[in-house]
Amino acid sequence: GKKKTILENNVFTFKFPYEKVNFYRVEIDGFEIPVYVLPGEPLHIKVDEESLRESVSYSGKTAKESQYLLDHVVNGKIRERSIGERLSLAKREDFLKANKAHYDGKKALLDSLHSVSPGFHSAFYTHSKSSIHFVKAEEQIYYSINHAQDYNATNADLDTFLSNIDFNDSKQLQIPKFNGLLDTYISYKAPQLWMSNLEDFFQTIDQYLINDKVKEFAYFTQINDAIQYMGIEGVTEKLDFFKSYSSNAYFTDTLEKGFQKWAHLMPGEKAPPIQVQNINGKEVSIEDYHGKVVYIDIWATWCPPCKKELPHLATLKG
Repeated sequence: GKKKTILENNVFTFKFPYEKVNFYRVEIDGFEIPVYVLPGEPLHIKVDEESLRESVSYSGKTAKESQYLLDHVVNGKIRERSIGERLSLAKREDFLKANKAHYDGKKALLDSLHSVSPGFHSAFYTHSKSSIHFVKAEEQIYYSINHAQDYNATNADLDTFLSNIDFNDSKQLQIPKFNGLLDTYISYKAPQLWMSNLEDFFQTIDQYLINDKVKEFAYFTQINDAIQYMGIEGVTEKLDFFKSYSSNAYFTDTLEKGFQKWAHLMPGEKAPPIQVQNINGKEVSIEDYHGKVVYIDIWATWCPPCKKELPHLATLKG
């Protein structure tokens, strides 16, 4: 467990047991400060709470690694084109060109910083290169999913690209970006998997994964996605099976907590208070529509599927 000691002069320290190098986050007022630590090596963080994002500085053996994570992962100083802009490109060849340029730039920066003494810790350098590759792959999957009209004709190059990633290497579960890619990969191979029955759900994952640890993580992320984004309808049977299957307390506790959050949204329960501004800047409350059917849609201008649904919403409104 964590041991935390509050010192004088606005300084605090905390210690926790760990046996290998790893990525962690320190959260202050909702702002997450990334850290990379080595066993037995202290890392010092200095921050001004009045300007959190701009004031973070590190000192210690892994200061360079932690600063890289802050500058180029959290703050994202490489912004030739945002992910939303890339995903919105109509032509696949334009997207692939932008995708390659963006992540080649990230690799070049990593190599450039690594070449300056002292270089990055070897494990950090390897993980960071892999992370860039994983995020690049995940973005390509998103593009294929979002541009479904040319999906069947152009996914061969994507499948070839993904075939070079070993999704059954459980060691890669230590890399957060691999975890995200694995979840997206399963969703790409088996769309709407969470809506399948219990038997098909597990058989489908078993079709693409053979490593037990990786499969367990895939089971967890798919059920968790279903709970987070689709509610709990049809999830109960999968959740009960997973709890009997997995001995990972974090996985089962996370799913159970997510499940309980939906309790007040079950049919027959009173809708939670919602208050937003309409396009005219007027405050609108869900209470204003008491007794009426209300459809709430949350979307983004850079999201192709979101834009495609607008004509259907207009029809629904009419």
